[in-house]
Amino acid sequence: MPITKIPFTCRSCRAVNWADADLDKIGNSRIILICGACGRANEAKETRTSKDPEHVGMSYLYCIPFDGAEKSLPTGPITVAGETQWKDANGKPWSRDDFILKYGIDPAVAWINIQAEYKAIQDAIKGSINIKGGVVKTNYLKYQF
Repeated sequence: MPITKIPFTCRSCRAVNWADADLDKIGNSRIILICGACGRANEAKETRTSKDPEHVGMSYLYCIPFDGAEKSLPTGPITVAGETQWKDANGKPWSRDDFILKYGIDPAVAWINIQAEYKAIQDAIKGSINIKGGVVKTNYLKYQF
């Protein structure tokens, strides 16, 4: 089946993203979609047909919360009323102590390492990809296993 543009709604921030999908592979192989708005991981489980009045009959990717090996890594800090909380891969906020108890990793230390790795990757990309003077950006990333 040809590649089709199909929407998915982030399970964390509810943003609608569009992904190129081979519909034959949905449900038969593991496909991880990264939200372009909040960066959360979503796993495409199956295609469904919308019953929403504005989109009746339109297909979309139904996603489940991510539970891969990276689920124990923080996706970033958020400070509300002076208290810093750490979000997990599914967007759930945790205090630092609760994150450590739940996932067995200190989110503050992990976050410093994640940011250092991200910067190194971005520096490598900037040095290797230059298309007409700029880096190509998409509003989602798709990983297929």
